[in-house]
Amino acid sequence: MKVVYFFDKDSTLCPVKKYLEQFISNKKDTNKDNQRKNKLLAEIDQKIEYIRERNGKAIPPIAKPLMGYKFFEIRGGK
Repeated sequence: MKVVYFFDKDSTLCPVKKYLEQFISNKKDTNKDNQRKNKLLAEIDQKIEYIRERNGKAIPPIAKPLMGYKFFEIRGGK
């Protein structure tokens, strides 16, 4: 399985990576904030690993195929 991030040439950024940056712990975070951020990143990692173990197949409700494309999005929530 190949993980692909959309890169917007006009804004010169990757929206997914930009979104995930907010979950990187920093010195200003409380212990509770750090735990929440780490839990979220761990959940994302587990979903990617789960899909990888199934040969990259989109498996609802974890992943949803995108109409007209050969790739899919990883869904939020549990």
